[in-house]
Amino acid sequence: MTQHFSQLLFAMGLWHRMGKANNQNLLRARAPYLLLAGLPFVLGLFAFLLVALVDPYDLRPWGARPAPASFARDANSSASLLNVVAASDVDLLLIGGSTVNPIDPALLKAAFPESGAPFNISYNAPRFRDLDLVFNKVVAMPRLQRVIVGLDSVTFFSPAEQESVTFPFSYYDTPWYNIGKDFEWTAISQSARLALGLPGPRQRTITEIEKTLAAVRRLPDDAQKLNFVKAAVAKFDRIPAAPAAIACEEFTALRRSLLPFAKSLSQRNIKVDILVPPYALVFYPVSQLTFPVWALKYQNNDVLELSIRLRECAVEDLAAVPGVRVHAFDNERQITEVLANYRDPGHMVDAVQIRWMLDAISRGSNTLTRENFSAYAQSLRERVRHIELTENNSP
Repeated sequence: MTQHFSQLLFAMGLWHRMGKANNQNLLRARAPYLLLAGLPFVLGLFAFLLVALVDPYDLRPWGARPAPASFARDANSSASLLNVVAASDVDLLLIGGSTVNPIDPALLKAAFPESGAPFNISYNAPRFRDLDLVFNKVVAMPRLQRVIVGLDSVTFFSPAEQESVTFPFSYYDTPWYNIGKDFEWTAISQSARLALGLPGPRQRTITEIEKTLAAVRRLPDDAQKLNFVKAAVAKFDRIPAAPAAIACEEFTALRRSLLPFAKSLSQRNIKVDILVPPYALVFYPVSQLTFPVWALKYQNNDVLELSIRLRECAVEDLAAVPGVRVHAFDNERQITEVLANYRDPGHMVDAVQIRWMLDAISRGSNTLTRENFSAYAQSLRERVRHIELTENNSP
């Protein structure tokens, strides 16, 4: 009996040792796979902590505060940089939507050579809520000398409750200790660059900017868009519409956001230029045919007359604010009558015309005032109502 029990214990010990050896062999065999499976988690955790500690967008008390120019420009990236810009030495700031996005800081510098650090904060389809946040972020910038604001229809026709779907609200309306709110690839790469002390992307030269804009597909080269424009012009009602009977108070972003912003800057002797985007003349027939969703609040009004009324209200509201000018280029034939200047009826992308327009702003020309507004509006009405398309795809 004792002998059998000893044999059983020996067998159990042998089995245990064999099992332990098998487990060790199994672990050795699976170790590479386990490491491979855990690597994404480790890398993700490292990247997460890197962004939180470096804080490239200056969203926390220990923000890195890099120079705004150290970030690469794209259609919406500047909306992430409000805190960075607000704490920077930027002295010339352009604010707006997609209509001013092609205006690179190098073009601003060429038109305003006295500026030491120009910057463009533009993103797609700003609305009242996010534009107001932008204004509040930058209004106290320490070295600001001039601000240019685009008077985009899509922005200033929008009601107070609307907001841009591309704007990163979570960056600014959540607590700083929400460390995951800026965990995305651009923040990771920027954090790594700052941590390693590497330089940012080289700023483009004017020649490079001109080449980039020249490569943009223009309206006459897009058969589908061009045919739609022709159809809109053919259906356009040439009978003059009645002026838009809208009180200036209804333009919420103008009265509750832009006007207080301009007044605050004026009190600091900062120059303010309001830029009416130079829509192609065909913009108005196209918009009337497909009444834009951003203007549905005013759908009983003619788009042209609605646009004129917005500009008239801007002139009236801002006329008494020192240092503020409103600039419009609708009646410049070399801009708004040439479809080859545009990628679509609302977006002018020609570098030559952009530079000409910026130079005009710098000189203080093409301004709208109470005295000349009636003549400006009547000229624009006549040119839009008599618009024609010729064989070379220009009105």
